[in-house]
Formats: sequence, C-alpha cells, structure tokens
Amino acid sequence: MKMPLIWLIGALVVFLVFLANVAVGAADGAGFVARTGELLLIIATSILFVVGTLLCEARAKSRHQSQKSREETL
Repeated sequence: MKMPLIWLIGALVVFLVFLANVAVGAADGAGFVARTGELLLIIATSILFVVGTLLCEARAKSRHQSQKSREETL
C-alpha cells in the first residue's frame, strides 16, 4: 500500500475511460456507460486520486523526517 504511483495511474485510467465514454457519447449520441456509470467512474477517479496524493504526501513527510533525523545525528 506504499505505492502511490499505482493509485495515481489507476485514477488516470479510470478518468480516461470516462473521457472515452464522453467522446463516444458526443460523436455517436450514446456512450457505452450510462449516467450512473459515469457518476461511479468520477467517484472512483476522485477516490483513487485522493488516496494516491495522500500516500505521496506521507512518503515525502517520512523521507523528510528520516533525513532530518540523520542530520541531527551528525
């Protein structure tokens, strides 16, 4: 669970599916995902993005604290 890049890539993939559905719907008149499905795609994108972002921040904070503790020991 310490791999934030996986979560961010997942968010990108789900968002690209949403965009593809919107593009197909605009060109053809009917997308391959219904309105409820679009809502679920946007919610999934938001959740994946937030989890990935929080994991990135936690990793950066952890690195900063470990670097600070190393500097204090010197």
